[in-house]
Amino acid sequence: MAWRNLFRAPGRNLTTGGVVALVVFLSLVFLSLYGGAMDAFFRLLLERTGHLVVRVQGYGEKESLEDLAFLPPALELPSGAWAEGVLEGAALLIAGERSRPVLLTGLEAQGFARHQRFLVAGRLPAVSGEALLGEALARALRVGLGEEVVAYAPGGMGLGVYAFRVVGLLDLPETSLEVRTLLVPLEDAQALLLPGRVTRLEVRLPGVGLYETDPLEALKEELASRLPGLAVET
Repeated sequence: MAWRNLFRAPGRNLTTGGVVALVVFLSLVFLSLYGGAMDAFFRLLLERTGHLVVRVQGYGEKESLEDLAFLPPALELPSGAWAEGVLEGAALLIAGERSRPVLLTGLEAQGFARHQRFLVAGRLPAVSGEALLGEALARALRVGLGEEVVAYAPGGMGLGVYAFRVVGLLDLPETSLEVRTLLVPLEDAQALLLPGRVTRLEVRLPGVGLYETDPLEALKEELASRLPGLAVET
């Protein structure tokens, strides 16, 4: 009876089959795009913050840089894992008669290396006193490679003013971020803002899969028990 029904109305059956096939195909395309977008989102988060982040407890309610910063403790990490210190603070960047508010970020060598793919001109900082600027920020200040800018951040525990040589320009995905990005060596940021301190530690674990949470949760619990006054987050 089933075969007879199929042969009795072939046009209707082909139409029904085509509609079902189209729905299945579009569903697969949508799920693939969704999965790819989620993978890209997680990879971006891991690239920018690491697998684990160590900050002061209650950082969400704190406002002053002094309350957000801490002396980086020595961390006992699994073999192959490492921690990078980052210091972020607000500053006024001055070039001649022009100035712009910026988010000054102090990075270690590994942090600079991850920005290599965004570099559109120049090179990465190699010594103290060198800096990377967002391309939009450089246009706003009308500065180019080799020119000098001055970061002004009074009221802290550091020098409050520091001169940098622009050695590279970054083309970042977000224009709103690019127009306020100033990346400098961590030691320079500490000298300017808070000597010896960081606002976060980024812990990276090679070999951990994109959606593997068990090793991260285990290390999170272990570190949290040894770091009073600090919060460890995935």
